[in-house]
Order: sequence, then structure tokens, then C-alpha cells
Amino acid sequence: ELFVWGLNDNHQLGQAGQLESARGRSRSLSPMSASYKNVLIPRQVRDVDFDVQQIVCGSCHTLILSDEGAVYGLGNNSHGQLGQPVRQQPVVSRPTKIAFAGKVAQMACSSTHSVIQTATGELYSCGLNSCGQLGLNPDTTNGQVVFDQFTQMAFQRKLIDLAVLTQQLLSWTPPISGSLSVVRSRCR
Repeated sequence: ELFVWGLNDNHQLGQAGQLESARGRSRSLSPMSASYKNVLIPRQVRDVDFDVQQIVCGSCHTLILSDEGAVYGLGNNSHGQLGQPVRQQPVVSRPTKIAFAGKVAQMACSSTHSVIQTATGELYSCGLNSCGQLGLNPDTTNGQVVFDQFTQMAFQRKLIDLAVLTQQLLSWTPPISGSLSVVRSRCR
């Protein structure tokens, strides 16, 4: 079971149209109502019928990793950060399985992009690449800045862990080299 609470203004908690009162009563609201955006007490996400291995959150989107290596996304997808076509789904209000061929081992999110690492070590990213934060050279992507499908990064090192910041990708390589890699973008 997965329980959530907090800000839900982009349906990043999977609680579309639900309002929690301080007394624990819930009522359905129009998605246009400003009141649906706060979940004040823990609520179960009903569409999660798998064991959860990892959850990562951007400012307005969430990725959920199942124990079988499948990724589910919900929330704001305005920059393709959920790996879904932006025009078809600018906001995803329920956990939706992301079409990806490999088994995912870990994930990280920023406000406008997401990164996943497969069980075999490859890195994939999606979302906004305006400053090179996807690990894709903007000079070789023909000016494309939004990638709404997970695209393989040109990074050939084994990683221990990864994390993303708004404009940077952090990765920890094995202790043999004992290094922390910080891939900085060109944006300042």
C-alpha cells in the first residue's frame, strides 16, 4: 500500500479531484477547484497494485519504481519529464506505466527532468534539456529541448547512485576511483 499527503496541485500524489478536510472527510471536487490541491492527511493511492521499490519526486511530478523494475509516473508532464508525449498527457493524474523496454534499478527527478538507471547500468533521461541537464549535448540535438521519451545518455561509467538537481546531475562511481562526478550544465 502507498499513502501520500501534501501538495497535489499537479496531481503528483495521484489524488485527482479529492479534497481532505481537517476532519478526515473526503469529497470529490472539480479539477478546476483550487481546493483539491492539498491532501492534509495520509490517503492511499488506489491505482498502485504492485510492490514499491523506490519513489522519487520532482517539484510537480512523481516516479514510482515497482519491485519488478517497471516505472510509473504521475503529475506534471509539461516538459516530458514523465517519459510520456506532452501533447497527449500534459498532466497525468493516476500512476501510469511508462513504456520502457529495460528493467529499471533506480531513478532520480528534478523539477523538469527525470533520470533512470537500468539494471545493466545504462542511464536514460527525459524532460527539459535547455541547459544540457539530460546529459545530451544541446549542440547535437538539433535545437530540440524537450524529450518526452527516455533517451539514452552518453555516460559510460558504472554508477553506485545518482541524484539530480535543477541544473546538474550528480553520480557516484565505484570506490575504486572514489569519485563523485558533478556534470554541470552551461546555464547559470
